[in-house]
Amino acid sequence: MKALVLKEYGENRTITIENIDIPVPKQGEALVRIHAAPLYPFALKMATEGSPFMKELPLVLGNEGAGIVESGTTFPKGSRVMIFGDNLGRAKDGTYQEYIVVPESYLFRLPDYFSFEEGASFPSSYLTAYLALTRRGRIKAGEWIAVPGAAGSVGYGAIQVSKALGAKPIAIVSSTEKAEKIKDVAENRVVDLSKENVKEGIYRITEDHGADLILDTIGGKMTNQLLLSAAPYGRVVSISFSAGNEANINLINLVIKQATLTGFNLWEYSNEAVSETLEQLFKLAKQVDIRPTIDSTFSLEEFEAAFERLTSRKAVGKVVFKI
Repeated sequence: MKALVLKEYGENRTITIENIDIPVPKQGEALVRIHAAPLYPFALKMATEGSPFMKELPLVLGNEGAGIVESGTTFPKGSRVMIFGDNLGRAKDGTYQEYIVVPESYLFRLPDYFSFEEGASFPSSYLTAYLALTRRGRIKAGEWIAVPGAAGSVGYGAIQVSKALGAKPIAIVSSTEKAEKIKDVAENRVVDLSKENVKEGIYRITEDHGADLILDTIGGKMTNQLLLSAAPYGRVVSISFSAGNEANINLINLVIKQATLTGFNLWEYSNEAVSETLEQLFKLAKQVDIRPTIDSTFSLEEFEAAFERLTSRKAVGKVVFKI
């Protein structure tokens, strides 16, 4: 079978398409024929920097996907499933291959009304958006919800989930091109950072109220800008640090506004909580149009073009491998 294999990381990064044996499941595992797997920034980071938790190379990249069960006990043969586990593509071989063996606890039902591409792109992005907004952010109907990185998969999901829960999301994006693509889903509440700064945009849209809840998908310098844009008693939930691990925070923003800044880690949630949350999201998806947007699809052989698309900062939604 075909697999996208990382053989060396760093300056001499080596990624190749190789033919490897179809794995054989053990007790408690399932064999799945993968049909789609999303490309994600951490895969590129693994290829360029490695990770202290990475298995000895070679490594098949990819941390989630969707496909059909070939053998297993939890799901019968022929079941459509999503694959989602915290060590895939890092501590063990991941989803950028035609077949994969995973613990059965990594499999979740894929609804018939989701394509494989949508299902592959759903778990981590929408679980993060939903749980960060509800469990950590305590979202309420009618609140203003600011989402930087709204053209990304988590940000896009947060816009959809916020609307479904009765809040008023504000999409924050880096370019006019992205603003045009996301304005409909955000109901024209868009801050285009190429034309105005974060605080100006949020205050313009909220008529100087500020954002009641902010989902910080960026980190770095953005975090303090978001605190500046918070309403009195506003909440900022940090879920990522793609723009930098450190943030210089003006404590006046916290003290005067009595705002809160808290973190969120999806991997702290149990499989039971994940499964229950996915079912809640599926119910919402049937009531309103909640599903990932697919920016583009590539074959495994086109991985260099897929990486280029992901790093171009032009993608809106997920870049996905069709396998």
